[in-house]
Amino acid sequence: MNDKLHTLLIRSFDASLDDNERVQLQQALVNSEVRNERDRIVVLRTQIKVTAASAFGPLFVQRVLRRLVSAHEEFRRWLLWGYRRVALIGAVIVLLLASYNMSKHDSVSLAAAFAQPEHTLEQVLRLEVPFQ
Repeated sequence: MNDKLHTLLIRSFDASLDDNERVQLQQALVNSEVRNERDRIVVLRTQIKVTAASAFGPLFVQRVLRRLVSAHEEFRRWLLWGYRRVALIGAVIVLLLASYNMSKHDSVSLAAAFAQPEHTLEQVLRLEVPFQ
């Protein structure tokens, strides 16, 4: 049985078929393989209907949704906790590097913190720095 015919057979249980699809399905049901598949699906669907009510307790959908929401919230808390740790460690590393750079350049400035050379006003006005 091809996939298109199998899809048509499955759809025939839950949706209404147009005339062409209905004729195509009736012609395919002549084949014993398609008929056996249809019978197997009918038996499976009736077994599911019988056991579905007893297998799931009352308010099953609400319990599942509550668990999904709590799992989502737990993942979000875990992610925020991990991000805070990484951000804190990163901030400490940046502060250590900035203080090292400032001590190396013997200056307390933003340029020294990022290890950028400080230019004097005379150098900038004479345009010496950009062409070095």
